[in-house]
Amino acid sequence: DWHNTGCRNNLLTGIVNADDDSGTGGHPPGQIDTGSICPIGGFGMDARTEAVDDWNETEPPVFNFLANMDGVRSLPAARTFGVSIADQLVNAGLSWKSYQESLPVAGADGIGSSNGTATDLTTFDATRPVSPANLPGTPTSPVSGVVAAYAVKHNPFAYFASVQNGRERGLSLDQVVGFDGKGGLYSDLATGHVPSYAFIAPNQCNDQHGRGNGDAFCQYDPGVAAYGGLTNGAQLGLNPGLSAQADTAIKRIVTSITSSPVWRWGNNAIVIVWDENDYSGLAAAPTAKAGFADGNLNRVVLTVQLSYADGSKAVHSQNFYNSFSLLKSIEAGFGLPCLNHACDKDVAVMSDLFGARRW
Repeated sequence: DWHNTGCRNNLLTGIVNADDDSGTGGHPPGQIDTGSICPIGGFGMDARTEAVDDWNETEPPVFNFLANMDGVRSLPAARTFGVSIADQLVNAGLSWKSYQESLPVAGADGIGSSNGTATDLTTFDATRPVSPANLPGTPTSPVSGVVAAYAVKHNPFAYFASVQNGRERGLSLDQVVGFDGKGGLYSDLATGHVPSYAFIAPNQCNDQHGRGNGDAFCQYDPGVAAYGGLTNGAQLGLNPGLSAQADTAIKRIVTSITSSPVWRWGNNAIVIVWDENDYSGLAAAPTAKAGFADGNLNRVVLTVQLSYADGSKAVHSQNFYNSFSLLKSIEAGFGLPCLNHACDKDVAVMSDLFGARRW
């Protein structure tokens, strides 16, 4: 709900935004849907994250129970500030950018999705003049005609009130840019004029998500008949073209970073976050604290490449980390305090991956 200063978000109301994807009612903790997403701001409590999800991101009747992490661990409700690491960086005199592939030229403000030209706000009215906002002659249904390559859900900074308001220098939607053109990812890397912190999101054809109306290399994974067209954590049922597209995209991004003059300055790190969760789970309720099969865990694979480390030796961590561990590690690298769940007592800095001498 862009720029709505009168909108009371969930932190302020305490209402859990329980979007019941299961269609069965499940066991959502409170109200099912709170409607439009208010800009994130203020202070309050977030909701507890249960060990097993049986109401939000499920695919009945094949998968009724999903592991939020491993089916055993959970997260308690926590006192939460409605700010992000972008706020922390600006307050510390540092800079940031969110590089979003296929972002429309006009920028991110008010945009839900885009193919880099047309957006979810584009009309297809043959009675009106042709303009960037109106493209007659294209399919009359933008849902089927426009590939939603850029998606705001992969641009988390856009959801925060502080970024939407843009009242503080260096903290606005101006820091959300595309991959191409002046001030974009590849231009910044070529010149070496990059921010302290860069959040880089390939589009949905290049991040292995896929789109139903994309070409053969962007089509969703076909799945397997035994799982109702879904996948079950195995390679079977995946679109090899989509995987190849993602491999090519990540190679181009990493090569561009390591070829940039900035890679040789100071201490730099590339962190590739790869979400292996395919929403596969169990049809029947799991045994308490029994955990889930390896293929059904909500696992995030992390690859770290450092400009200051000896590249001849790879390190594979055996420690359990979650997403907040990555946030805490990035904050530690910049000398920032922990934020929200990164302050949980069991959230550790990934010193074995980034090098203990640096922490």
